[in-house]
Amino acid sequence: MSDAQKLKDCIAEYVKANKSLEDKLKTAEQESRQTRLDAEVQSTRPD
Repeated sequence: MSDAQKLKDCIAEYVKANKSLEDKLKTAEQESRQTRLDAEVQSTRPD
């Protein structure tokens, strides 16, 4: 395998890992935001 092909493979793997990380981050942010909103609703709800 040539050096150029190895580099292309490494870059492709990096891009794939980065996309996976971005997806996980977005999911965590959405969950955090939803938890915060739920807590806010609970605190403003009259009992």
